Amino acid sequence: MNLQTKLVCALFSLPCTAQVSNWVLQQPWSTTGGAMATDPATGRAMRFGGSSTTQGPCPDFWAWNGDRWARRASALSPGPRTGHAMVTDTVRGQIVLFGGESTVSRDTWTWDGVRWTAHATPLLLPMRAGHAMAFDAQRGRTVLFAGSLTAAYPLNDTWEWDGTSWILCQPGAPPAARFDHRMAFDAARGKVVLFGGRSSYTTPWNDTWEWDGTFWTPRIVAVRPNARYLHALAYDAARQRIVMFGGSTIADTWEWDGAAWTQRHPAHSPPTHTGHAMLYDAPRGKMVLFGAPGGQNDVWEYDGVDWQQVPVAAEPPPRSAAHLAHDAARGEMVLFGGASSSSAAGDTWTWNGDRWTARSPASSPSNRIGGGITFDALRNTVCLFGGSTTSGYVFTPNDETWTWTGSDWIEAQPAHSPPARLFHGLQWHAGSQKVVLFGGRDGSNSNLFHDTWTWDGTDWTQLSPTTSPPGRFQPGFAREGQHVLLFGGGIYGQFSSTASLDDTWRFDGANWAALQPAVSPPARYGHTTAGDTTHGRVLMTGGIASNSTNIIFSDTWLWDGVTWSPFLTSTPTPARLNAAMAYDADHDTALLVGYSADTWTLAPVGAEALFGTGCPGSLGLPTLQTSPDSAPEPGGTLVFQLTNLPSTLALMAVGFSNTTAGTQALPLSLAPFGMPGCNLLVAPDTTVLLAVTAHEASWTLVVPHENALSGVEFFCQAFAFDPGANLAGLIATNAGRSRLGN
Repeated sequence: MNLQTKLVCALFSLPCTAQVSNWVLQQPWSTTGGAMATDPATGRAMRFGGSSTTQGPCPDFWAWNGDRWARRASALSPGPRTGHAMVTDTVRGQIVLFGGESTVSRDTWTWDGVRWTAHATPLLLPMRAGHAMAFDAQRGRTVLFAGSLTAAYPLNDTWEWDGTSWILCQPGAPPAARFDHRMAFDAARGKVVLFGGRSSYTTPWNDTWEWDGTFWTPRIVAVRPNARYLHALAYDAARQRIVMFGGSTIADTWEWDGAAWTQRHPAHSPPTHTGHAMLYDAPRGKMVLFGAPGGQNDVWEYDGVDWQQVPVAAEPPPRSAAHLAHDAARGEMVLFGGASSSSAAGDTWTWNGDRWTARSPASSPSNRIGGGITFDALRNTVCLFGGSTTSGYVFTPNDETWTWTGSDWIEAQPAHSPPARLFHGLQWHAGSQKVVLFGGRDGSNSNLFHDTWTWDGTDWTQLSPTTSPPGRFQPGFAREGQHVLLFGGGIYGQFSSTASLDDTWRFDGANWAALQPAVSPPARYGHTTAGDTTHGRVLMTGGIASNSTNIIFSDTWLWDGVTWSPFLTSTPTPARLNAAMAYDADHDTALLVGYSADTWTLAPVGAEALFGTGCPGSLGLPTLQTSPDSAPEPGGTLVFQLTNLPSTLALMAVGFSNTTAGTQALPLSLAPFGMPGCNLLVAPDTTVLLAVTAHEASWTLVVPHENALSGVEFFCQAFAFDPGANLAGLIATNAGRSRLGN
């Protein structure tokens, strides 16, 4: 539970209990100061942490799949940080991570391809950030040098990690104290090479040093690269040289062959990078550079001759006040426009539940922000109305109506239209089978609308409800079963101030009714809502209290048809306003985008449980247990542990049902098959052979990062060979049930 939610709960005396859903970041933020290493299990480049300009230190762990980043989840992991270091220990098959700038900055972690493990760090090893590490493969040691407590207190100590503990080294004359330097292991010469860094924010270095396990030796060479920091350094095993790129405000390529630095002049080059990372892809014989210049997550490859940019799966640029709706006819989300950079955008994107695709329609609405958008379920089109171009703080709204057909935007030509406006509510009303519009503002920053209109696919009609909410802009506006629900919004106060409302209204197709819920979220505007049609509820998040307090919310609320309640998640989204959210019934999740360059989904968390009983063998009852290391979600890992297994082999049956196996109902007695007292508890759709050591075994399944797997449920049960137990020579465990979430 985040601090803001705790304060809301305390202030309103609310029973804040955690829900069984969670917000999940779908694509990494553009960061600097992160760290990268090669996954020992898959050979993929792994990226952890770093600092985003909008979010600060990040806690996320990502794998590079060749064209995009896929999140890796684990039950236990290092916290958010930047300025840490991470290397691959090829001897032990682990990634080693140490330190960084965060609430904890002297911790040691290892990743074995499945799980993170925290290790004790000696008190003598000071906390730090901006340090460098390299793995000495000949000596089997991770070498750590320097870093800083703060910019005013750089260090120059040398430590080595032997896989179990940190050892302080005592070289006679180490390099000068510094931070933001880089190191790489030269395997051909058996030396760790260090270059650059800085001893303060204004004093960079351009010296080269080598560590042989006992001494640091300065390498005095005739030609040296320019002084720099936050550069990238990696060893090219095929060409037996160290490659360096960028740093500070530099975009050059250098190579170290053990005797001299040589500048390369490739035909193409990445732009200036700072705080980027670079790895050597041994199977392909190329350097792979991952960076974030200008807020972009770009990828480049270097083959020793030239740099080439790698095409990366597209994602929408940062934006606010955009338009997002679920196109139920085509099973995808549609995103249009919004404020990108300093002006309104007019691009169209679709989200298929797993990745974004930039669309190129033949015709399109003009660039705009703050329009209304919803899916017209009767005509199977997405309807967009109004919105505004922007020039600074000057808004020019329109009264256009557009429909998205799945491939193109078509402008409608209704005989009647609501007055031009922006920041209104637009939503499908299932009861009347029409689109409903309410409120908004004009371009003068003074006139608020409180009119209600409906769209029948041909024309707009203004209604005359007996009661109506007061005029407002940027209300929460969502489908609620057969009705439409409205919450809050902004109004104008004295001296151009903006206040907000906390009222809740329901529209039944003819009239508005003011509701009186026992609990209401704090007043706000600029929030976003989505009608969860699968579970009959409305979700709401974000917004701002007023332009005088600048309190921006990161909370999530749930409307159950009667009242509001805080919807608590272990990972709240960052505080935001003018974001866009829509409910995706195809994938049973809410999609949230905007305000910063991020994409979030809200989906049920994964869960694991045990059921049934096994049958005893020569060692007693064999058991199947879930593991605290399990993270049952796309990109996570499932771990089941088996005990009391009498032989050296076991068989894990895995299936998608615990009620039927083919035509047989489950559980199925195995007594007719020579296994009295044993039952088949799961459908054996596939089997996995497991090795047993000391009467124990484990089964690990790395779940691919595919959002379509969210909600998938499967079952497992183990069978062990035990010749003396019964006629069949087999015994069975209890069973496990896993539901993938998020």
